[in-house]
Amino acid sequence: MLIQAGAGSSANAFTLANANVDQGLIQYGIVYNSTTFAYNLVGAPGVGVYRTAIFGEAVRNLWLQSSDAWTGHMRELRDNIAANGAGGAGGRVWAQTLGQVEQRTSSRTVTNFGITTQADLGYKQDYFGGQMGVDFGGGGFAFGVTGGYLKSNLNFANSADRMNFDGVNCGRSAKYSAGGRSPHPPPNRILIGATPMPLAAATPRDGRA
Repeated sequence: MLIQAGAGSSANAFTLANANVDQGLIQYGIVYNSTTFAYNLVGAPGVGVYRTAIFGEAVRNLWLQSSDAWTGHMRELRDNIAANGAGGAGGRVWAQTLGQVEQRTSSRTVTNFGITTQADLGYKQDYFGGQMGVDFGGGGFAFGVTGGYLKSNLNFANSADRMNFDGVNCGRSAKYSAGGRSPHPPPNRILIGATPMPLAAATPRDGRA
């Protein structure tokens, strides 16, 4: 308890500057108890806690970029076989570079322990990197290996908070085509192993540090 008052006190009689003091992961505010007429200094999760929860979403976005590159190559291989035939045995090297920026707008109003927080969870995330591999096989059968690298920066809206990612992936695949059709589902369902299998390093940064 910070202050014990008497009957007739109002909820806004004692306040902190800017209503609440945000220290990153924790914020402080004064909460009035109308039953006991007491003003309590209360700690609650800060906006940084809710932004940290975006980490999993950011990693998923990173994985989807390399996964889409691999899926795009498999689609190209299918279409090429449908148009020109399976071809002979041998190795085929392929590579893709990618760059993309996406933006999300989101906000949440959350109340914990009597403290209400307006959390701006909007962000802009960019991706730059490449994916390459080698395919082996002839006829309708193909086997391949692939690997890639991606760099990504996520910057939160109206804040200096950010996350930086450096990710590498590797994997192998098996594919069969017949009659111009290629029954390959997404890479995480057909591969012997996992492609891409992310091995990522992330560096969250707090603008307050």
